[in-house]
Amino acid sequence: MAMRTIVAGFVTFGVLHPCLSAFAAEVDFAREVLPVLSNKCFVCHGPDTRKKDLVRLDSEEAAKRDLGGYYAVDEKNPEQSELILRIFDEDEPMPPKKFDKTLTPQEKEILKKWALSGGRYAEHWAFVRPERSNKARGNAVDHFVGDGLRREGKDFASEAPRENLARRVALTLTGLPRS
Repeated sequence: MAMRTIVAGFVTFGVLHPCLSAFAAEVDFAREVLPVLSNKCFVCHGPDTRKKDLVRLDSEEAAKRDLGGYYAVDEKNPEQSELILRIFDEDEPMPPKKFDKTLTPQEKEILKKWALSGGRYAEHWAFVRPERSNKARGNAVDHFVGDGLRREGKDFASEAPRENLARRVALTLTGLPRS
């Protein structure tokens, strides 16, 4: 009986695994793709490259620029992205063997999945302008309590007068009321 359960579990997993991988999250550029590009590709295809005829992979505009009928990262026809074709090329793989920066099979799959999903670049979080929250001031507990109060047709108490607030601060800091 236990053996049947184990076999059924393996069969179910084997059947569902391809389906589950189709629903896997998109490749995270900053966590997965950028480290591969910076460690293996930016030596020749990065901001410090001296050769002007090499494709730059450090910016989205450069990677998606028309290179005479082909694109390093092709949004319209991702399977034909030069990036994918070159990293899987057996005769002249990228990066070239002379640089000793051969891509692992995992890194190749990360780059392939990224290119097939549109090859979107993400700006570093430090350069993204923060957006204001729609929620009123306060924290999650305030929002939770506020929702409950609104359901009952009530609202938070109004803010205390400044004199009362000053008295509370004095009591908190010194343990003595203001004189």
